Amino acid sequence: MNAVKTKILLVEENDNFGSILKEYLETKFFLVEKAKNGREAYDLLSNQEYDLCLLDIRVPFKNGFTLIKDNLAITKEIVVNNKKMPIIFLAANSTKKDVINRLNARVFDYITFPFHVEELLTRIHAVLRREVKMRMSDNVPIEFSIGKYTFNTDTQILALGKYECKLTTKEVQLLRLLMLNKNEIVDRSYILETIWGENNYFKSRSMDVFITQLRKHLKNDEKIEIVNVRGKGVKLLI
Repeated sequence: MNAVKTKILLVEENDNFGSILKEYLETKFFLVEKAKNGREAYDLLSNQEYDLCLLDIRVPFKNGFTLIKDNLAITKEIVVNNKKMPIIFLAANSTKKDVINRLNARVFDYITFPFHVEELLTRIHAVLRREVKMRMSDNVPIEFSIGKYTFNTDTQILALGKYECKLTTKEVQLLRLLMLNKNEIVDRSYILETIWGENNYFKSRSMDVFITQLRKHLKNDEKIEIVNVRGKGVKLLI
């Protein structure tokens, strides 16, 4: 089974520590690219999209705070490519007050050295979930039209004429997410982080079970289809 991995940019000046952290995150099903200074990070951010950035504020050439200001607020190309990218600062010798005073709307969290990698992993999962919830919370309707069906996320009812089906909470969350991105591919990792809280083999299998259930619920409208796009994600076609 091919699950699309969450893509992380790690900006860390210490090559040994950066390599260890990169290897650890890759064992947790993340795709990680590493930059050792602000200049390398600038180039990567200019040309690629990332789901999350881990940013050491000490990096040379462009320090972390300057990098955020230059790359994510001023340079239009980078804003386009990475406008939805949350950032976690890796901070050293900075007081909580000093860090918070420098955070902008694009930075979601920080962690100070020394830290356990398990703690960082928890922060990453929390930030990704928070980011997705923020994207989904703006002007999201309670009721959707899905082909011949109506779908109410509040009552959890999927209805077609006199037919009504009470969906489970997971089914509601999954169908809602697919509807918000209808006719577009939604990354498997994005779905797993949002609804299941983590991306691993067992959660991925669970997600496939719920996708199968949703197909059964929607089978009475032949124009509706939930398709797996190999190596990419899931798409709701209407």
